[in-house]
Formats: sequence, C-alpha cells, structure tokens
Amino acid sequence: MADPEHARGEGRGVITQDGCAVEVYLKLPYRGELELLAGHLPPRCSVLELGCGTGRLTRHLLDKGHAVTAVDNSPDMLRHVPSAANTVCCNIEQLELARTFNVVLFASNLINTADDSMRRAQLAACRRHLAPGGELLFQRFDPAWLRAVEPGPYPSVGEVGIAIERAVRHGSLVDMSIRYAIGEAEWRQHFTARLLDDDDVRLALLETGFAAVAWIDTRWGAATE
Repeated sequence: MADPEHARGEGRGVITQDGCAVEVYLKLPYRGELELLAGHLPPRCSVLELGCGTGRLTRHLLDKGHAVTAVDNSPDMLRHVPSAANTVCCNIEQLELARTFNVVLFASNLINTADDSMRRAQLAACRRHLAPGGELLFQRFDPAWLRAVEPGPYPSVGEVGIAIERAVRHGSLVDMSIRYAIGEAEWRQHFTARLLDDDDVRLALLETGFAAVAWIDTRWGAATE
C-alpha cells in the first residue's frame, strides 16, 4: 500500500518492510479483479505483476493461461507464489529485466505512495518493461473514498475482519491505521497514502512516457505507451 519510509506493521508472524502481514495476505480471497480487467488481458499474454504479494492474483492469471513474471520485494511473500510463475525478488523502482511484457499489472494501490519520487521511479519501471502496443493496468485508492474515510468498521474480506482505526488528512496526504483480524489474532498496518485525482494520475503517467489513462472504474485504469 505504501513505500517503507511511510509504513510499518504490527502483529504475529512475518511483517514485510511495507507493513504487510504475510499471514493476512494468505487469507485474502480473490475478488474477481481479472474479470473486471478481462478486456485488457489478451489471451495467453505475458504479464509482469508488480507487488504480487503471496500470489492472490497470480494464481488466477496462471489459471487463465497467461505467462506471469511476479515481482515482490519480500521473499516471505514470494515463497507462497505458485511455482508456475517466474518470481523476482526486487524493489519495483530498481527492476531491470531486459525484456518487455504485453501487460504490466501495478495493483494494490501502490501508485498512491506518499513519495512522489518513488511514484515516478515505479511508473518508469512499468514503462520500460511494457512491450509496444501493451498496456499498463493500475489500481489506486478511490479519491472520493480517501476524502471521506473515517475511523470505524469496514466490510470484511473473506474471513479477514477490517477496521479503520485512524485517518488523518494533511492536504493530499492521508495517514491511516488499519486493523486486520482473523479469529482472535490481530494485525495493524500504518501507512500514508497520497490522494490522486484523475488529473494527478494523468500527469504522473504523462511524466513517465505513457499516454492518457482510460478509466475502467473509479479505482482501475489502463494506459498505453
């Protein structure tokens, strides 16, 4: 959700440098994202999945016949990614694979990093790995949600209970603390997200060599070279 400088986590088991609990990620269910993105995923295409976590989307990309290279900077997350994917342990902004892909998937609201230079570097990595005629598919926090979110319960995701414990705004930055619960176990993640309106995203993409974004919904967008 955010870069390590602005994120930390608490709870049992492995907590990654950006505050994510591996045990929680293993319990998060698939939520039909690829059906939403189906029109932007050509049959059996090559996909570079950035910030893949434990492989929640990777499994379904593989099931649909795509050739997946899954990238995460946590070896503890990558340990759970299906072996049919090519896995790479690396920070997104430092990625240099010397090849390109039909689709670059940049999900998990990573574009909302509070660090503008990090966003530029990560989008530049997306751009240099995109094949001619390919598409970048990215996910952001819905800006209307970031503007309105307040502490309180949040709908559960599968067996993972969620509550917003803190949401403090400083201009376009939102400091958040989220509590996750599975049974009696609890974890907390603290991070800062930058609110990105449509024009903010468009400018960030243009800065890094992409064409204007085509919105799929309020959270997902697609951009070409």
